[in-house]
Amino acid sequence: MKIFIVGTFASLFSLLLGLFILPQEVELIRFMDIQAQPEVVWSSIATVEAWDAWEPYKKKASGNTRPWSEGMLTIVSVDPDKQEIRYEIDANEAKGDLSLALKPANEGVIVRWHHRYKGGYWPWERVDNWFSRAELALKFDEGLHQLRINLEKK
Repeated sequence: MKIFIVGTFASLFSLLLGLFILPQEVELIRFMDIQAQPEVVWSSIATVEAWDAWEPYKKKASGNTRPWSEGMLTIVSVDPDKQEIRYEIDANEAKGDLSLALKPANEGVIVRWHHRYKGGYWPWERVDNWFSRAELALKFDEGLHQLRINLEKK
C-alpha cells in the first residue's frame, strides 16, 4: 500500500511539473495568397472598420478599436510603405507582437497574420493557452479565407 501511495504522489507531482514545462508564449503565423491588387487588399486591412467584412469574431468596430474575443483590439501603428499594421489586444493581461502584413506575390499578395503573446504563468493558464491556440488558428484561417473570398470576387 505504501508503494502505491508513493507511486501515486510521484505521478501527480510529475504531471504538475510537466504542466510548468508547457510554453508560456503562444505564437501563430497564418498566410493566405490573395489574387487581388495590393492596394485593394491593403484597404481591407489598414483600418479596424474595414475588418468588419472579414474578421472572424464579427464584432463591429468603433474608431481605431474593436471588440476581439474577450477583449479589445486597437491598431497602434500603420506603415503603408512596409504595408504592415501592428495592433494590441487588451484581454486577460496578455500582451505581445501582433501584426498583419502584405507581400507581393505572383499576380496578387500574400497576407501574413502574425500573433504572438505571452500568456499566464500558472499551469492551468498554460494548458488553456495550449488548447486555445488551435481554436485561434482556425479563427484566423476563417478570417483570411473570408478576406480572400471578398477580394477575389471583385
